[in-house]
Amino acid sequence: NFEWPTYAAMMIIEIHHFIDSQTDEALFPSEFAFRLLYNGVVMNRRMNGCSPNHDLCDISILLNRLRPFAVRDRPECLVSHVDDASPTPSTMETASVLAKSPGGIMLVIFVILASGMLGGVGGIYYVNRTSTPTQPVKFSPIRTNKNYHNGFIRVDNDESSVGNDDEDGCVIEMQDRQIT
Repeated sequence: NFEWPTYAAMMIIEIHHFIDSQTDEALFPSEFAFRLLYNGVVMNRRMNGCSPNHDLCDISILLNRLRPFAVRDRPECLVSHVDDASPTPSTMETASVLAKSPGGIMLVIFVILASGMLGGVGGIYYVNRTSTPTQPVKFSPIRTNKNYHNGFIRVDNDESSVGNDDEDGCVIEMQDRQIT
């Protein structure tokens, strides 16, 4: 006879700390209270042990409800024991010591220069490896003049000539001449 929660349900547990002594000792025996919200609706009034007239409830009621299943019976989830007697230096400590020594500064400069050079050589190699060794014949339109035949420029092995296509796609060489 229960209703399943919606897919994007929101549950918030607010913890409040009372700093003055003006609270009711019968309702809040400890200095802490909680408010349970489910999709914006206060749910404390529905919990056993909480007052139906107040939005806040004593924290001991929440802790008593959570203690039975909030146990540490999964040792694989616990943090392993760390020996504090011999701490290892952090990365920032090592970097600051390295930067303060003259040899360390030279090492940093060398690493930066070597990285740049290797990156440049690798980039040039990649660009040359991915391009084709022979480029196909390229055609580009030329500016036409009313005194000259419409044509195109054929670029073939660094030689440019004015040409015109015939029916089967072959290039016919033409001299620059006036058309009458």
